[in-house]
Amino acid sequence: MNSVKFLIIEAFIFIFFCSSATSAQDGKTESFNSIHKSRWAFQLSDDFSSVILQLKYHVSNNTAIRYGILFGLGGTDGKGSFHRLPVDTITSKSKNEYDDYTISNRVEFLYYPYAEDHFALYSGFGPELGFSQSKGINKHGDPNYSGKSEMTSKSWYTGINLLMGLEWFPTKKVSLFTEYELYAYFQSAHQTYSGESTSTLEPESWGYKDKYKNTGYRTGSNGMRLGLSLYW
Repeated sequence: MNSVKFLIIEAFIFIFFCSSATSAQDGKTESFNSIHKSRWAFQLSDDFSSVILQLKYHVSNNTAIRYGILFGLGGTDGKGSFHRLPVDTITSKSKNEYDDYTISNRVEFLYYPYAEDHFALYSGFGPELGFSQSKGINKHGDPNYSGKSEMTSKSWYTGINLLMGLEWFPTKKVSLFTEYELYAYFQSAHQTYSGESTSTLEPESWGYKDKYKNTGYRTGSNGMRLGLSLYW
């Protein structure tokens, strides 16, 4: 998702120079923004390895309601081998694959205590409901044994987000914003661990399968978020 952040930053720089050049040609800086009643906005922002798509409606000149969907995708693949020196003999090999995804729905109520010229400050809160799944596979072997282990985790979470933000309007219908968000979630998670091994010295194999369930609360911060808004 770093490419999304890169595109937003590039848009920020491009719009900044365009607006600066326009102001220089006009000989003055125009003061306006789109924080007004009945305005709509589409917003795109990043959240670490996730992307958030949001639709915002301004109920009044100082309040707005926003609905968003968060998508998160991730994964790693790796291979490894162990060598015994000085003859550099391969003693074992391993291969692992790991994938995860997250999707959530969020509704936020925003309040704008300050909206003047090209800048607006706001705060907000709202509920979120999400689901995440992770799956990992590891294969390993040496001259005596070979095996495979798997891990699967599924979790639901719901809670509330608190945020503060700053919005900059280089043009009336386009803005760049940054937000800092705190969260408090209740989470229910299910994990499954399984594996099997086979001996190459004897016709013998064994395996295991364990399941766990846990629930609990977690609080923290999603850090700073950078985004782009398009108004109409």
